[in-house]
Amino acid sequence: MPILPREADEALIEAANDLGLDYRSVQKGDFNNACTDVGDLSHLLPIVNFTFKGFEGKLHGADFKITDPEKAYILPAKLLALTAYKLLRNGGEKANEIKDSYMPFFDKESYIQYIKNITEKKAD
Repeated sequence: MPILPREADEALIEAANDLGLDYRSVQKGDFNNACTDVGDLSHLLPIVNFTFKGFEGKLHGADFKITDPEKAYILPAKLLALTAYKLLRNGGEKANEIKDSYMPFFDKESYIQYIKNITEKKAD
């Protein structure tokens, strides 16, 4: 499914700022037409999808190659680790706030039924 755009949480923005990263936040009307497992998850859980630089070529293409390992590997790992720390400190207070305020498009059962319906239609 396409990714449901969601603004970055305060913890992610703080982490990006702490690391001195330049970033662009989701804008109203943004649409990512990539259909991925992250897209499916975004219909069930509060997901923020982000990308980094440090590569060139087409994603999943034969011409894809890493051009800057720091930007491609190190900075994303630092951002994830620092964001996780900020979300989980104080007993996971921020993470729980995000989880509790999120209104999913599907719950587990309705998502499974939706996928079953699609699969059955394709089989016809």
